[in-house]
Amino acid sequence: MGKYVDLRIVTVYGGKGFSDQKKKLEAGCDIVVATPAQAMELYLSGHLILKKIKHFVMDEAERLMDFGFTGQIYSLLEVLPRKRQNMLFSATFSERVKKYRMTLWSFLFLLMLFRRLKQQQKLNSIYIP
Repeated sequence: MGKYVDLRIVTVYGGKGFSDQKKKLEAGCDIVVATPAQAMELYLSGHLILKKIKHFVMDEAERLMDFGFTGQIYSLLEVLPRKRQNMLFSATFSERVKKYRMTLWSFLFLLMLFRRLKQQQKLNSIYIP
């Protein structure tokens, strides 16, 4: 992702030793991509500083809830700065996701790129430069 831009990106996820991830965080970074549980663990251990977060992006919100991350997401949101931009992305937008977004964000803008497709319809890929 950041190959051609001057951004330092660190990925944080379970199943991998934390020592390499901690070293990268300590060296500084512009973007952290993390699972909610790992982000909280690194925050609580003092390796992930969240007080300067300006943007919070949650991708595949419904899948995160399916995997049981809802409580961890709420815990993470409690320690993030109040003044930040929030972005929630989900390929599906079930009632559960709608309820979830309403409890977290007061000023909302909903952008639906495609109407719900019937199973037999195919979606062609598009590229927006």
